[in-house]
Amino acid sequence: MPKPTRRKTTLLARVIALREGEAGTELLAARHVHADGRAFWCTPGGKVDEGETFAEAARRELREEAGVEVELVGVAWIQDRPDLGWFELMYAATVPDGSLDPPASGDRNLREVAWKPLTELAAEGFKPFELLEALLDGPVPVLRGKGAALEPARDVQAERYS
Repeated sequence: MPKPTRRKTTLLARVIALREGEAGTELLAARHVHADGRAFWCTPGGKVDEGETFAEAARRELREEAGVEVELVGVAWIQDRPDLGWFELMYAATVPDGSLDPPASGDRNLREVAWKPLTELAAEGFKPFELLEALLDGPVPVLRGKGAALEPARDVQAERYS
């Protein structure tokens, strides 16, 4: 019997940040366009660097992609995709004043980071669509505290995710 090999997995950290806008609930979203023509919106985030925690990576990625500091509330979505070679952890987060200041990104596929109405994202191609469906249905449950590798939420804004 052949010896099993360990799976090689890319670790990804992303952020789910919501706010109320004129057109209803808005999600902080990143638009990606690839050389092969694939284009989609997703939550901002990216790879976890060596020696970095998921939470540290999520905060760093938001600074790099949107130019904002976020307060992580807890883990809101987990996606394990061995078929694609990655494992993804998404944090619910708040953006203190809601304003964005995207710096020039080193990501060749990233085209835009913006607050987008959930209903608009449904029509424009969002990944993973299952997350968008869950958000359209209402707040998703959030793991908080030590189980989420975070300190417990300290502010009232965080309660909108519970």
